[in-house]
Amino acid sequence: MNKQQILQLVKLGLSEQEAQIYLLLLREGPLTAKSISSHLKILPNAVYRTARKLSEKGLVSISNSSPKVFHAISPSISLLSFAKNQALAIQRQAEQFIEYLHSPPKNPTQIRVIFGKEPTYLTTARLVSKLKKEGLFISIGEPISQDLLLAIKKATNRGVKIRLIVHKYDQTNKEIIENFKKNGIEVRHYPDWGFHLGVFDGTAVLLVVNNPQQTNERIGILIKSQGLAKAMRDYFYSVWDKATEV
Repeated sequence: MNKQQILQLVKLGLSEQEAQIYLLLLREGPLTAKSISSHLKILPNAVYRTARKLSEKGLVSISNSSPKVFHAISPSISLLSFAKNQALAIQRQAEQFIEYLHSPPKNPTQIRVIFGKEPTYLTTARLVSKLKKEGLFISIGEPISQDLLLAIKKATNRGVKIRLIVHKYDQTNKEIIENFKKNGIEVRHYPDWGFHLGVFDGTAVLLVVNNPQQTNERIGILIKSQGLAKAMRDYFYSVWDKATEV
């Protein structure tokens, strides 16, 4: 499969798996989930999930037959429409951010700087313990402190939605990720490195950067600002939609 074509579709806003399935359907014509699974060596359940996302984006149609058959909609129609919708979404985000910049916040912004790995975990655990609805996190995919894991487990038991995007997912940290999932965390993988993000109930943001060569060396900034938290929540979900379920 043409890697350059996949890269171009990812730049448009598709995940790599979405791009692979769409290009396969364009090349081979209508296929069942079993056929797609055989071509791309992915599980049929993953095919169904990804195909539904492609359908929601207007790139693929799904038959009502059994088994279901997936059809790629012509790029000259579907990709142009998808690109326009993406552009409109980005424009709306820009307008919202501009409005935020020109509107004085109702509550004064609070900023605190945090040094070191353990203090950032301790701060995160305290914030998680106060969550009422949602905690969104981006991390490199490393082990976390027991205090933080316990706070997350208690939060999920309260009905709080905890979602995590990990930068790394391979044999070296697969067991760690599986343990996260057992504790009620929804996990997806999107390759990146060097920073951590936490968004807490849409009111506070914890941004942490680390030394890529020595990840224990890190510095964090805790910002309590609803405007910034909303912008970071939008950013999180823009990555979440492109990330791969694990």
